[in-house]
Amino acid sequence: MASYKTLIFFILVNFFKFAITEPQHYTPLYQYCSSEQTTDNTSLQLNVKILLNNLSSLSSAHTQYHTNFSCPNPSDSIYGLFMCRGDTSPHDCQKCVQGAKNKLSSDCSLSKESVTWYEHCMLRYSTNYFFSTVATTQCNTGKVFSNPESFMQLYFLTMNQTADAAARAPMVNKNTKMFSTREARVSDSHNQTLYCMAQCSPDLSPNDCRTCLGEAIRDVPNSIQCSGVRLGGKVLYPSCNIRYESYPFYLVPPTNLSPDQLVPETKTSHLADLTFSKDPLYLSHNCSSNRTLASNNTSQISLTTLFSYLSSNATKRKYYEAHVNSTVYGLFMCRADVPYDVCEKCVQNATHRIALDCNSLQEGIVWYSQCMVRYSYRKFFRTVEISPMFSELNFTQGNEKQSFFSVTLAKTLDKVAVMAGDSDERFGKYSMKLNDQQTLYTLAQCTHDLPTDDCKGCLGILIGTEIPWPFLESTAGRVLYPSCNIRFEFSQFYFNKVLPSARPVNLESVGHETATLEPLHFNLTAIELATNNFSNENKIGKGGFGEVYKGILPNGRPIAVKRLSKSSKQGVAEFKTEVWKEWRAQTPLRTLNSNIRENYAEIEVIKCIQIGLLCVQESPDVRPTMVTIVSYLDGHFSELPTPQRPAFFLHERMDSKSIGRKSSSRRFMNISKPLSINEMSTSECFPR
Repeated sequence: MASYKTLIFFILVNFFKFAITEPQHYTPLYQYCSSEQTTDNTSLQLNVKILLNNLSSLSSAHTQYHTNFSCPNPSDSIYGLFMCRGDTSPHDCQKCVQGAKNKLSSDCSLSKESVTWYEHCMLRYSTNYFFSTVATTQCNTGKVFSNPESFMQLYFLTMNQTADAAARAPMVNKNTKMFSTREARVSDSHNQTLYCMAQCSPDLSPNDCRTCLGEAIRDVPNSIQCSGVRLGGKVLYPSCNIRYESYPFYLVPPTNLSPDQLVPETKTSHLADLTFSKDPLYLSHNCSSNRTLASNNTSQISLTTLFSYLSSNATKRKYYEAHVNSTVYGLFMCRADVPYDVCEKCVQNATHRIALDCNSLQEGIVWYSQCMVRYSYRKFFRTVEISPMFSELNFTQGNEKQSFFSVTLAKTLDKVAVMAGDSDERFGKYSMKLNDQQTLYTLAQCTHDLPTDDCKGCLGILIGTEIPWPFLESTAGRVLYPSCNIRFEFSQFYFNKVLPSARPVNLESVGHETATLEPLHFNLTAIELATNNFSNENKIGKGGFGEVYKGILPNGRPIAVKRLSKSSKQGVAEFKTEVWKEWRAQTPLRTLNSNIRENYAEIEVIKCIQIGLLCVQESPDVRPTMVTIVSYLDGHFSELPTPQRPAFFLHERMDSKSIGRKSSSRRFMNISKPLSINEMSTSECFPR
C-alpha cells in the first residue's frame, strides 16, 4: 500500500449528541483541515476548486463516486472522493455533497488535505494518493454505558456480521455499494434493539474494506479513551465508517413508499389532550411502596410545608426546587410552553393529588399533561433518574409503512432531544410536515437542574430503551421519566410560544428596583374631591369592611377607595380593626361579605380569622412561624392559642405579663419601639 497521512474521527455517545438532520439542514459531524497549506492564487488552490466543483456536479448522477485531478507538475496534483450513505436518495446525496463542497471551499481553501463528514455523505481531497488505502488512527470518547458485558457481546457479533456483508456487497449497475445494515434484539430488554450500519468507499478491495471496518469495530472497546460501551456511536475513517444506535436511523431496503402516502394514525387514550388545553389532565402517579414516613408529627409537618412552598411558587415560575430543613426535597416542572395561569392551576392540582395519594410515604411523583410534581426524603437534585416510568404507546408486528414512520419519528425525536439539551429551558419542540395532510409534532423536556450532557443522556436512554421500535404502532404517544420526557402527536398539542421559566418584571410599572416609590398617602380632603364626596354615582361595590368608590386624582390618576364603616372608628383619632372588634364580641362571621356568607364552612372561616389575628400580634415572639401556621391549618381548631389585641392598636399595649420577658432569639431584641405621639408600635420584619 502507498504511504499516506493518517486521519480519523471517532464519536461515541450515550445521548443524541448529533441530530439526524433533514436534507435541507446539513451540519457537519466533523471537519478536518490540515495545517499544511498552500498560498492564495496558486495552481494548487485553483485545482482544489476545480476538483470540488467536479465532485459536486458528479453527485447529481451517482450516489457514490470518486475521481482524481492531475497536473504535469506532481506537486499540484489533487485527489478527491465523495461517498454518500447507502440508504440516501440521489437527491439528498446531491444536496449533501453540495453543502460539503461549499463548507470545504469556505473553511479549508488553502489546506492541502481536508475531509468533512455529514450524516449522509463524506467529502475528501488530498495531495497524497489515497485511493485503495486504509486510514486508521486514535479516537475520542463519550460516556460509559451501564451494562457493558452483554451489550458488548451483541455489539461485536452484530457489527462484525454487518461488516462481512458490506465487504461482500455485490455490484449493482456496474457500481459496488459497500454498504450493509443489520438489527439484533438486546436479550435482557423487552424493548431495546441494536441497529448497526457499515460502509466502505467503493475504491477499496473487499479485503481492505473488511480490514478497515474491523479496525473501526475494535476501536470501540480497545482504545483507552473509548473504554466502555455507549447506547450509540459512530467511527468515521476516510475510507470506511460504522455506526450503531438503539433506535432506527436508516431505511433498508430503501422504501418505495411515496411521501404523499398517509401514515395510519393511532390515538392516545386522552382525546381531550390532543390539542393545546388549559385544563390540567392527570396522567399517572407513583408512590414508594415500602418506605413510610416516621410516625412523628414533624415529618408530616415538613411534607405539608414543602407542598405549600411548591404550590405558592407556581404563580410566577415554571420550575422550582425546595426543601424543608434539608430533610424533605421537592420540585415542580411545568411545560415551558404553557401560560403561567395554567402552570399554577396544574401544580396546585398536582400537589393536592400527591398529598392525598402519597402522604404517608417517603417518595412520590405525579404527572399531569402540563406539569410534574415530585418529592423525596433523599436529595435527588442534579441527578438523572429514569425510574419510575410512565408511557403511552401502542405496539404492532411491524410493516413497511410503520417502519418508514418509525425511522422518521426517530430522526425527529433525535433532533428535538438535542434542542432540549442545548436550550436554557431544557425544553424543545419541533414539527415536521410528512405530507400534505399530516404533520408530526414532537416535544422533549428535562428538569432544569440537569446539565446539557445529562439532559441529552436522559433523553437518549428514554428514546433508545423505552420505545420498542420494531413493534411501534403509535403515531401518538409519550414516555415520562422523573428527569426527562418526550411526546409526539399528529395534532399540535403544545403552545407555539415558549414562555420564560419565571415571570418577567414589568419595569415600566414598577420602575428601577432601587428607585424610591411614591407613597399613596392622601388627606381626606383630596379623597373627597377625587370621589365627588363619596357620591353614589362613584360607588362601585361593597366589601367586608365598607363601600368602595372610584375617583380621579388631580393628576389624572384613577383610584379606588374603600370607605371604612363608621362602627370601626378607623380615623385620625384611633385605629381599631373590625375583625378584632367582632372577635371580642364573639361574632367573627360578621366580617364576611354578605355575598359569601352562605358558601363557607363556619369552623374553617373562624380558624382562618384566629390564625390571621395570631400573625399580627404586637410581639414577634408570639407570632407563629410558617411551619407552625401550616400545622395550625392542618390541626384541630381547639389547638390554636387565643390571640390578644393586634399590633397598631391605639392607647392600649399588649399585656407584657402574657408573654415571656426574655426573647427567644437575639434577633428579636428591641424590635418593638413606641412612637412619640400615640403609643402606636411598629415592628421590624425578619425572615422566619
